[in-house]
Amino acid sequence: IWVWEVGSDESVLIAGQPEEATISAEIGFEHMIERSVPEWSPDGTQLAWGEFNLDAWSYQIMVYNLEDESTEVLITAPPSGFQDVVFYPYPPSWGEGGIVFIQPSFVSDDNGPVGFREFATIIDPTDESVIFNGIVTDDESDGIDAWQWIDETVLTLAHDDGSWEALDVESGELSEIEAPEMPAEVDLGECQ
Repeated sequence: IWVWEVGSDESVLIAGQPEEATISAEIGFEHMIERSVPEWSPDGTQLAWGEFNLDAWSYQIMVYNLEDESTEVLITAPPSGFQDVVFYPYPPSWGEGGIVFIQPSFVSDDNGPVGFREFATIIDPTDESVIFNGIVTDDESDGIDAWQWIDETVLTLAHDDGSWEALDVESGELSEIEAPEMPAEVDLGECQ
């Protein structure tokens, strides 16, 4: 991951591959780190991403601080998640309520496996605590296409079928809502 200062030729590598990283037809992937698309913090001072270390078979969420040029592990082995099954780190979305990851996860109940559901994990970057971790879809045919913070405690979720729900992060309650009105200057392509 490179950070480039717009309007200049200055760029900084903030997350690279280990020296021994290899991609080849004969060997495949060795000693590599797979990373998600990064996301800027709301104030533009930090960058977050998910990464999967193939050697350690471990998933973690990283944060880079632009001011002091430091990188830290925000959380190792986030709760649940399909990221433990394949090496695809899902991209974060950073809003005023925290860092959100929405990914498919295999779910079981008392009778055994029931299939995949969309799972949301919300992390407070100030103290590294998990604010919310739970299922946000009802069945395998449902998926989350986009999400957006309304304030620090409410996250809106756009479903595949065009319906919207509001997730109250404090209570974990989901409720159906009308599609939120977007300000004219918001580019829906910027929603995760």
